[in-house]
Amino acid sequence: MNAPAPDALGFCLLLSRACARLELSMADKLGDFHGLDFADFSLLHRLASAPDGRLAMVDLAQALGMTLSSLMRKLVQLEKVGLAQRDSGLSADGLRCASLRPVGKRLVQEAEVTVRALCAQALGPVTLAHLPEMALALAALCQDETRECAEC
Repeated sequence: MNAPAPDALGFCLLLSRACARLELSMADKLGDFHGLDFADFSLLHRLASAPDGRLAMVDLAQALGMTLSSLMRKLVQLEKVGLAQRDSGLSADGLRCASLRPVGKRLVQEAEVTVRALCAQALGPVTLAHLPEMALALAALCQDETRECAEC
């Protein structure tokens, strides 16, 4: 039986529910196997994906959809366990940066194997032919006025 096509509100509510379920599933497995929650993994993964291994904190906060002060609190926690660091130097733009420490880089690489498997499992019921359309729609939702979301 086909469900009726949702309107914008219905779609956003479904999207929110899907994200919450995905985050709970990820947090459960990431916590068991790697001692991370999904927010930690997302932050570490974004840093690992940075071209030179460091990212301006304002850009990192924006990419993760969090405030700069929330990012700072999270980075302090990750610094305490030796996974990431706030760099003392500034970027070419004069912005404070964050980067991964070697232990953080290794952990995110190991955790990515788990996350990839969980993502494949979560998307199992989704027809692969629909993924490009869904990815485009989600990327459009990630955009702000000034730049595109490269990897939401």
